[in-house]
Formats: sequence, structure tokens, C-alpha cells
Amino acid sequence: MAPTFTSRRAPCRWARPPCSSSGSSDLAHAVEKAELKARKHVAKELDVSAKDLDEAVRKATAEVG
Repeated sequence: MAPTFTSRRAPCRWARPPCSSSGSSDLAHAVEKAELKARKHVAKELDVSAKDLDEAVRKATAEVG
């Protein structure tokens, strides 16, 4: 049984319900969580909102591809 952690912070807008207990969905959940942490970290480092950062990445991707 996995330990349960509680947080006093409000859930973020990208929060998703916990995945089922299968291995592949656990991996998918871990990847999504890592992506969220990376987005938040970069947005904080650049002192911009995560929404603005996502928009800039989408624009840059469209220009490249």
C-alpha cells in the first residue's frame, strides 16, 4: 500500500485524479506529474505565468514544425 500524502496547498488547475493501480497508468501518472513540475519550475524561473509559457511553446513548436 502506497503512503498517503496531504498538502495544504490548493490543487492546481492541471491536477488529475489518481491513476488506477496498473503499472502502465502509474508510469503515465509519473510522467504527467514530472511534466507539471517542469512547467511550474520553468515558469517560476522565467517569472511568467504557466499559461503564457504554454502559449509561447506552442507558437515555437508551430514555427519549427
